[in-house]
Amino acid sequence: MSKFLRSDIYQEIRACLTLAAPLSLANLIQSGIIMTDTWTMGIFGSQTLAGGGLGSSTVIFFEFVGIYSISAVGVVAAIAWGAKDKEKLQSTVAQGFWLAIALALAIMLVLWNLPTYMHYLGQQEALIQLARDYMRAALWGLPACLAYEVLKNVLISINKPKLITAIAVWSLVFNLIANYIFAFGKFGIPALGLAGIGWATTLVWVVEFLLALIFVAFSKGLQEYQLLKQVPQFDSAILLEIIQIGWPIGANYLTAVGAGMVVIYLFGYFGTVTLAAYRVAGQMVTVMTNIGNGIGQATVSRVGQMYGAEDTKAVRRSGFTGIAIGAGTGIIGCLLVALEKKQIVSFFLHPQTEVDFQTFDLAIIYLTIVTLLQVFNEIDTVSIAALQGLKDTKIPFLWNMLSQNIVGLGTACF
Repeated sequence: MSKFLRSDIYQEIRACLTLAAPLSLANLIQSGIIMTDTWTMGIFGSQTLAGGGLGSSTVIFFEFVGIYSISAVGVVAAIAWGAKDKEKLQSTVAQGFWLAIALALAIMLVLWNLPTYMHYLGQQEALIQLARDYMRAALWGLPACLAYEVLKNVLISINKPKLITAIAVWSLVFNLIANYIFAFGKFGIPALGLAGIGWATTLVWVVEFLLALIFVAFSKGLQEYQLLKQVPQFDSAILLEIIQIGWPIGANYLTAVGAGMVVIYLFGYFGTVTLAAYRVAGQMVTVMTNIGNGIGQATVSRVGQMYGAEDTKAVRRSGFTGIAIGAGTGIIGCLLVALEKKQIVSFFLHPQTEVDFQTFDLAIIYLTIVTLLQVFNEIDTVSIAALQGLKDTKIPFLWNMLSQNIVGLGTACF
């Protein structure tokens, strides 16, 4: 036993978990924000839950296209940190901000206009109106959201993840309070319903970014890096490097989760009950995905650092350790859901009408299916993360495009 504790494998497991634990916790808390939004929507009934879920899922989809594209900042920063290249680390932050602004503006334009075309996708007019209310409030926070992701990825790359967890805790509390005030109309503010939940999301994103910016600018533990020194300088070479690594990551997410978005719109085509039930079941997917993402973020950083240090053996060890940890957490999550299915659905939906009871029963079925799939998704997520640490992002993109869009989406449509 003592020999194992001194081994390189144990040290890698410890290093990965030390980095992954606060990141997974932060991601779990972030998924708690989505859950509180869903819980608040559920108070208004199945119709609002379905329409709000449609709008929220659409915003989250495009938000994460941006987030995954921005994650290339972490890859470049981790390699620069491993190579002890401080100037490149500083420039990576600046170029990340430029990319975040460009992506946010493009996504905002899409989200503002998308409700106009939702009826072509078979969505009911009542659900489209509800989705529009949420989307056109939440989209204003996207510049802050993606700018925060730049700082988040850089902090992960230099092994400083604890602030991310602290900000996530604050965000969850703030989101609950903001939902209460804006959705139900408190302290002189009119009841805005779904739009209020959207404005709460915007405020959370803005404050997350401001807190991270203040910490990076004034924290004594980060003074040696001077991470904001080159903001707002423009460096086309580093920006191009980030884009070259990042576009396949964003496209990979687009193809993988894009297939899931098509499925969500298919549920919407079948009506309120199916869409609301899938929205509830999807919350467990969000939880397990965020745990896997935390392990994946740690794996990207560990592999990238070892790659920057030119230690081939350590690169391999870091990658396979992350994959093993991801597989284990997926299996544990699946077992927990199998034992507590009804309790999980009861948290989000309190049946009062016949439609609500139909939604409740269908949500339990969906929850069982999607949780089983998440075991394999955890392995896939961390494996792709390990390749990203080596700057290999194109092969995972091509593989996922084949598996998700041809096999997965084809099966769903059938």
